[in-house]
Amino acid sequence: MLSTVVTLAVVFAISATVLSLNGLFLYNALPYDEPGQLVDIHADIGTKDQVLQGNARGFADAWANAASFAGQFAVAASSGGRLRLASNDEYIGYGSVGPGYFRMLHASALAGRTLDELSPELWRSRVAVISHDLARRAFGEGRAVDGVIRLDGFDYRVVGVMPDDFVSPKSLAGDREDLWIPLPAAPQGAAAWNGFSNSLVLLGRLAHPSDAAAVQATLDTVTSRLTQGDAKGMLPEGTVVTPVLVPLRDAIVGDTYRGGLLMLGITACLVILGLSIVGTMLVARMAARRSVIATHMVLGARKASARWLVWAEVLILVVVSLFAAIPLNGYAVQAVKALASASLPRLSELSPGIGYLLFMALVALLSGLIAASTPLRGLGRSSLSLELAGGAKGSAGGSRFRGRAIVLGVQFFVIAGVLYLGGIVLVDSVRRLTASVGYREEGSSYVQLFLPADQRDGTSKRDVMQRLKERFVAEGAKDIANVDMPTISQALALFRVATATGANIGNFAVNGVGRSYLEAMRMKLMEGRRFDDNDFHDHADAVVLGVSAARLVGGRDSALGKRIQIDGRGYTVVGVVNDVVNPVASAPGAGLQAYLPYEYPDDVPTLAFFVFGDIAGQPEKLAGIVREVVPQAAIDANVPTKTLRLDVVREYRVKAAVCAVLVLLAILMAAAGTEAVVRYVFIGTAREIAARIAAGARIRHLVAELTSTVLKPLGVALAAFAVAAIAVVTTTTVISGIAGPLAAALGVVACASCLAVFVIVASRLAARRLIERGYLHLIHVLT
Repeated sequence: MLSTVVTLAVVFAISATVLSLNGLFLYNALPYDEPGQLVDIHADIGTKDQVLQGNARGFADAWANAASFAGQFAVAASSGGRLRLASNDEYIGYGSVGPGYFRMLHASALAGRTLDELSPELWRSRVAVISHDLARRAFGEGRAVDGVIRLDGFDYRVVGVMPDDFVSPKSLAGDREDLWIPLPAAPQGAAAWNGFSNSLVLLGRLAHPSDAAAVQATLDTVTSRLTQGDAKGMLPEGTVVTPVLVPLRDAIVGDTYRGGLLMLGITACLVILGLSIVGTMLVARMAARRSVIATHMVLGARKASARWLVWAEVLILVVVSLFAAIPLNGYAVQAVKALASASLPRLSELSPGIGYLLFMALVALLSGLIAASTPLRGLGRSSLSLELAGGAKGSAGGSRFRGRAIVLGVQFFVIAGVLYLGGIVLVDSVRRLTASVGYREEGSSYVQLFLPADQRDGTSKRDVMQRLKERFVAEGAKDIANVDMPTISQALALFRVATATGANIGNFAVNGVGRSYLEAMRMKLMEGRRFDDNDFHDHADAVVLGVSAARLVGGRDSALGKRIQIDGRGYTVVGVVNDVVNPVASAPGAGLQAYLPYEYPDDVPTLAFFVFGDIAGQPEKLAGIVREVVPQAAIDANVPTKTLRLDVVREYRVKAAVCAVLVLLAILMAAAGTEAVVRYVFIGTAREIAARIAAGARIRHLVAELTSTVLKPLGVALAAFAVAAIAVVTTTTVISGIAGPLAAALGVVACASCLAVFVIVASRLAARRLIERGYLHLIHVLT
């Protein structure tokens, strides 16, 4: 009975947790009025080797104006900065929003005003609207409106506080925003057209959702006109801009649909698996009591009374399991909240799924009543004498085992699949969490600036970097080093890499880095050299590769000295360094890394670099130096290096925890299913076993025979699983980011072998325990 309760309680709790988590994305509507009217407009930017998504300010503004006939549209950009709270600093996400943003979302301030209600003069000043949570943390019980907060060294006057339940679209997508300021004026020149970023969004509310097709046609027309007009010559050669209009819900949820449906599918398999195992347990339990039920019927009890007795027992089992599942579900929800990133959309809304638990209990009750009633079929007065004599007529004998064998085979097939998928993701997550990241996380910070229009040429950027370096070193920094995109950035860019003759090698993550970057990040030099001063000139052709990339380039030989092409341009391999852990290393090619000497491109508005030394732990001091050297620059990012990976570390912790639970659940179900079937067969063959014991049969022989009833469905199930799994992992990319085809195939064999050994041992232990504990019962049956 205890194993039945434990199995049901675990199935209830895990299922309710998964359903509650998925409910935030798959079932619940977005938390806005008339959410079906909201749309997102972005650009697919096609280049020679890749397709990116984002927005450029020039295109976004033009699209918003052109589509205004169909509704309200607003541009917004998400960013992050350092906020001073009392004596502490806190890195927060904030949004720069255009006119009409809050009106378009039908959002009103809880206190004060939204930015849409400000006069043009106030709009151009440093004002901010803050979230209810930030107001509480920054001002406590005091009045937040008209208060002052300091963001990246600048003071902003609070003009409004949003309600506690207001969540911005970017926050729903995972980039939490707690503060909103007016969007600056659009940049001029090329930066307005080629400064594509996925942090810039164009949101709209259509008066009539049926107008979406007309808006899309208008966007296509405007884009064609712009690329031949104002934006002509401003985009890199070969770039194609395609506007895309999608419902806001689709843009926010994105791939969560696929992941959520996959989780639902796995959960459904586990529920069916658990209920079928519990059904076998109940059948075996009730079959063992047929003689007791037969005795009651001889003494005058009706069959209906016996059925109600069985049903009452099933009801008690389900109710006890339900009450045991409630705290388990609560603990599981708290574990998800503790392990998950705080930026997980709507995480605060996650709560124990009492409704889901009740639904699961109802399903379990119905299936349990059907399963428990099976042994009562055929139990009539004509068979009572045989039942009291210890027979096994029609209840759990061999005549019904064939159907149970098929069910058992399906159970083992599903268990093997869950065990394999959970195990391989668990191993991968643990490997990533325990591996050295390959670079220095302590004592460095990543800074990204948005430069004013008159300082975006290469010469001005060199001058800015030189002045910044002098000031940082004077304040105690060891060095600073440029990087066009940090190696640990989630905004990964992949470039096509080919041999000197043009033969494709693969897609590499390529970063332009400053002179001291590789050394300051303490990346280990495996072969060759790092960059020197001679590599930094107008036409640099040196490249340093990560170990994995070097193996692809060199094959069995060293990669040093080999010529390769990156995005059509030739480079010579001068060094090899260790691979670094990348948060998006599951993306194809992301683990293949290449580093080029940093160049200062003209017209690119951003300037990014790492600061090394003790000063890296003082973000406000860093911001102050930047403001002093480049007063007009906006600080887009000022983040300690280790903080850049926190969300990714949490993500792998959640994966490891979820997969560990899945593996343990699969093992529990394998043990429970094996125990149930062995007990089922034992009860059905009790008379035969008793006779053989009386004739001198050894217990180990009887154990082997009972175990053999499990081996055939186990062998068929594992063979089918191995064939199906190997076919999938070797012909598809379903787990390409976790393991290669060979490793995945070996994992299938290892999983099947381990499960086979476990089930064989579990079935032998169960058979021996049943025979030894039921020895006196067997003698009674025989006599």
